[in-house]
Amino acid sequence: MNFYNAAYPRDLVGYGGKPPYANWPHGAKIAVQFV
Repeated sequence: MNFYNAAYPRDLVGYGGKPPYANWPHGAKIAVQFV
């Protein structure tokens, strides 16, 4: 198997210089989730 030519199913472009903006309630700076 040639790993250099193997197709990768994910887009690894990323956010670059534009990270996503999250507008949290009451101006919160962190979100925590318990499962």
